[in-house]
Amino acid sequence: MGYNQKKEVNEAIEAVDYTLGYLIEAQKYLHSASNWGVFDILGGGFFATMVKHGKMDDAQNAIMMAKDSIIRLKKELLDVNEVLDVDIEISDFLIFADYFF
Repeated sequence: MGYNQKKEVNEAIEAVDYTLGYLIEAQKYLHSASNWGVFDILGGGFFATMVKHGKMDDAQNAIMMAKDSIIRLKKELLDVNEVLDVDIEISDFLIFADYFF
């Protein structure tokens, strides 16, 4: 594998890592918001509501970062496709990601 091929593959792997990191971060915030939601239901009051909504906002931000990262990943996969001449079908995944996010 030549330098350019390695470079493009490494950039694609990095994009996957960033995307996964943002999704894991969103999952943690949503889990925390869920826990605060239970506390809120049990009478946590205004403070619990504020913290829960803050966690939900953090999750939304992480999901938006993941969406941007998926767009970058698409570009990197297209670069890999050009350099390695492989057939990578990514449009269905991007459609799913667009609906999901």
